[in-house]
Amino acid sequence: GYEVKELVLAQENSGVPAECSAVMVAGPTKSFFAPEIQRLDAYFAAGGRAVFALDLNLKGGEYAPELLPLLAKWGVDVRRALIVDPLSRMF
Repeated sequence: GYEVKELVLAQENSGVPAECSAVMVAGPTKSFFAPEIQRLDAYFAAGGRAVFALDLNLKGGEYAPELLPLLAKWGVDVRRALIVDPLSRMF
């Protein structure tokens, strides 16, 4: 019962659309612009909901590190961890 649409915050001058019940940020690989962070912050301040799936960059650095202060502001503690399946024969 969900309708999924792509949301490009850089093009949404008025912020997250009112009909949006939740935002999902799945595996960002590029940085967010300051206006995009501000639009997300305003959305959260108005009671908006979100799911963030952040990837661990094994080559060093972080993907979209500007999200971390935003998430911390809203009480989300991002922990950098790697889960390894000890039974996997892939490694």
